[in-house]
Amino acid sequence: GTLAASLKKIRKTMTIEYIINEGFVIDGKKFRWGNDRISSREKLNSQHKEEDFFFENSLFFDGDKSFDLFQKRDIYRDINSEKNFFFLNYDKEENLESLEVYAGVKILINDTELIFKKDIKDYLNLLNSFGENYIETDEGNFLFKNLKITIASSKTKGGKGNGLSYFYAAKNIDHLINE
Repeated sequence: GTLAASLKKIRKTMTIEYIINEGFVIDGKKFRWGNDRISSREKLNSQHKEEDFFFENSLFFDGDKSFDLFQKRDIYRDINSEKNFFFLNYDKEENLESLEVYAGVKILINDTELIFKKDIKDYLNLLNSFGENYIETDEGNFLFKNLKITIASSKTKGGKGNGLSYFYAAKNIDHLINE
């Protein structure tokens, strides 16, 4: 076999270490909630695709700007020669506010590994055994209020089965909590 084939076999899955209320670490580089967009991109060698949009709903609500929708995110796919897919999301001022992971990443939370495609029920039970309570917000979609994360099964994301297929972490999760 070639050197490339050998390296492919030993290549490990990217790990993102989630640090509650602070941010996360990728490849030894710390991303704090509130970091600016440009420095976040530089830490990942600008391997992103920018996807921003603005929808002026205020036009339909007598000029009330609170109805305007915006999204600022950078999409990362297969970075560092690995199979992965995740988003970094930013607020209006382009400060980091959340992380969404869809594939190819191992998540580390307080020395607990979450591995994509493994049964989500195992993680619900494990995190629950550490005293982390969760709410099922939609079928297969689970919110851990204290950890400020959401995890979901592949069935909820258009796939099949109970495998972990989505991880979301944010500075603030008030928008996810139904009062």
